[in-house]
Amino acid sequence: MNTAHWGRRSQQAVVVIATVVVIGALHLARTAVVPVLFAVFLAMLLAPAVEALRRLRVPRAIGAALVVISLIAVVASGLNATWEPARDWLDTAPATMRTLERKLRPVTRFIAQIESAEPVVQL
Repeated sequence: MNTAHWGRRSQQAVVVIATVVVIGALHLARTAVVPVLFAVFLAMLLAPAVEALRRLRVPRAIGAALVVISLIAVVASGLNATWEPARDWLDTAPATMRTLERKLRPVTRFIAQIESAEPVVQL
């Protein structure tokens, strides 16, 4: 057996095993990894706004606090604006589904007829 061939196979096996181990470790640590990744994502997303405030001579800590408070205010106002329409939509959803089912009944019957029809075989 060629030793170079064996070395290449063993390297591939080690890479596969390492990949499986890393994926397994991330799966087991997901309760800790997901919040950290989310925090890193937010930090990268909000860093330009903090940097712009720093250029306006606002201290970095105060700028970061202003950006986070502004983000929370925007999210809260968005939730406040959509809360009532979403609640109304959920309240009317059962009646809307009944109406939709009634209007689609002919279409579903037609599709059922097509599905039950036997194919015509020409010789």
